[in-house]
Amino acid sequence: MAQHDYDIANQSGAAFRSDLNNALDAIVTTNSGSTEPATTFAFQFWADTNANQLKMRNAANDGWIVILETDGEVPAKTFTGDITLNAQSDLRFADSDSSNWVAFQSPATVSSNVTWTLPDADATTSGQALVSDASGTLSWAAVSGDISDTAPERTFTNTTEEDTDGGRENKITFKGEQSGGEVSTLAQIEASHDGTSDDEKGKIIFRTNDGSDGSSPTSRVEIDSQGKFFIGDFGEPSNKNSVTPSFILSANGVSGAAQITRHTTVGGGGGLLELSSTRGTSNTDYTVLQSGDGIGTIDFLGADGDEFVVAAAIQAQVDGTPGADDMPGRLMFHTTADGASSPTERMRIDSSGNALVAKTSDNYQVAGFQANSDGLTMATRSGAAPFLANRLSNDGNLIEFYQASSLEGGISVSGSTVSYVGGHLARWSQLASGADRTEILRGSVLSNLDEMCEWGEEENEQLNRMKVSDVEGDRNVSGVFQSWDDDDDTYTNDFYCAMTGDFVIRIAQGTTVARGDLLMSAGDGTAKPQDDDIVRAKTIAKVTSTTVSTTYDDGSYCVPCVLMAC
Repeated sequence: MAQHDYDIANQSGAAFRSDLNNALDAIVTTNSGSTEPATTFAFQFWADTNANQLKMRNAANDGWIVILETDGEVPAKTFTGDITLNAQSDLRFADSDSSNWVAFQSPATVSSNVTWTLPDADATTSGQALVSDASGTLSWAAVSGDISDTAPERTFTNTTEEDTDGGRENKITFKGEQSGGEVSTLAQIEASHDGTSDDEKGKIIFRTNDGSDGSSPTSRVEIDSQGKFFIGDFGEPSNKNSVTPSFILSANGVSGAAQITRHTTVGGGGGLLELSSTRGTSNTDYTVLQSGDGIGTIDFLGADGDEFVVAAAIQAQVDGTPGADDMPGRLMFHTTADGASSPTERMRIDSSGNALVAKTSDNYQVAGFQANSDGLTMATRSGAAPFLANRLSNDGNLIEFYQASSLEGGISVSGSTVSYVGGHLARWSQLASGADRTEILRGSVLSNLDEMCEWGEEENEQLNRMKVSDVEGDRNVSGVFQSWDDDDDTYTNDFYCAMTGDFVIRIAQGTTVARGDLLMSAGDGTAKPQDDDIVRAKTIAKVTSTTVSTTYDDGSYCVPCVLMAC
């Protein structure tokens, strides 16, 4: 830092050189110092190290003008005349700590000079913006067109003080010019007061022009202060079931319908309507449901002259205990009986896939019809036949029985005669003393015992136990062994005894039978021909064919017969 009076006096060489160097130091340091130079000149520069400013002496040499801060910043300054920033330079405005700034910048190319003249006062209403009159004069005006911001907002305020329904209204009207130049109203959105109380409730209405509405388009959709969504007619219906729906669609004829169309790939699910339920308080509160909780209901209502009454309903409920990714459900169908005012459940499909009609539990002891998902069908009726088969046009089968997809028998009708085709009469039985299972060959001859079958506390007055016949010509023959009963998990020692009708009978090795032979017990579980053709007490069957159906390891074999054990 150096200052000088810039007066080089006559002096010796060394002193001259020192004085000149001091003058040069003052020049290169811009006369820097914490105080102004002792000798000043008009337009002289001084780097004021105390104020950190570069200053210039004024033309009258009686004061200093601040040119800029010594850190490069330009101090507050009043300019007279034009200021030009060349080469698309920025006009920058820094933040409080000068760490960041915003700037104005001209376009890369300007076709002609433009001057914008600012308005002489601030906007009169919040939300107004500067607009140009196309001649460079700017003024404040209500915003129109697009709004672009991180959180854009536009406010409409109706200053009329009122509490009427539909009052305090604010409207946005959409118009368009037709090909003939006519300007027509296309649509309108209106927000207004909902109700007549002195409160803040509001509703919004959407209107469209159907082509003949002129400047007053027809109301199509309304959302009221309770969030109810009306399409078509805006009146709220009176429902007998006290339900006040949040979505109401009402219109005349085919217009009063809703359609869901889903654009999907081949094999996709098509249109989708989802009804969901939670014990929580919002649609993001997934408090688990409990068994019996409702999930969704579709009601079908008809007008009775005063209100809408439920005629039928479809309802989904939880059918069991839910868990993570586990929601057992049942679907229930209801109809309202004549003279009744509320529906009654008529059918349900439970979580196991069982269809129950006129009953609500999987129980054959309860009246109603049941078709289980595993193919089991049950019909239970109190005091009348639970099943009716009626063939209207001609004679033939009433019921057909299949096994492994092959027709094995049936019940047919011919005139007034009903026939059981392809079967025999059989009954349950047990071995002596209820003994465990043992090997008994199919078709073996059985004999009656004076012991009754037992099934816990179940009453039994007619089914006796049996043994394999061990008496030749046995008068107590009861039939032949068919198979063990594998359908009962509780009583596992029951078997079927074939008694009357078409079946097979076991013949001992070396014994020959002929078609038409009457058979009796051979005393070893097999049968053999009688000595005569008279049906006697010992007669068990008549051979219908000598075709052998089965041959056993002991050489005995089975042939078809008609059983006559009863």
